[in-house]
Amino acid sequence: MELDDVLVIALVLFNLLLSIHRIRQRNLQTKSEGEPFLKEHVQLQSKSKQGWLNKWITEVLYLHFQVLDRDAVLTCKVSQNVWDQFQKGDQGILSHQGGIFVSFTRDFDGKIIT
Repeated sequence: MELDDVLVIALVLFNLLLSIHRIRQRNLQTKSEGEPFLKEHVQLQSKSKQGWLNKWITEVLYLHFQVLDRDAVLTCKVSQNVWDQFQKGDQGILSHQGGIFVSFTRDFDGKIIT
């Protein structure tokens, strides 16, 4: 294989991964649009990042909440500002529409994160 062939294959793979990443982002938002707005008592289980950080692609940030009343895990896509305000174990009332984060009221200090 020549160097040109390797570069073409690498470029095709990169574009495929980028397309998959964008589809996953779109699907999370689309699925949530028909969901009702809910307020649920939750605890933050974990935070995760997906994507690559460079001038073309930004990281996508997720918070994973344990819904305490129904033993379920809810994943919400959030902004960097929201992401920075959470620590694992935070408990409070999460307002959401499916996977769309609306706000969070922390139990111990009443701070509202939007």
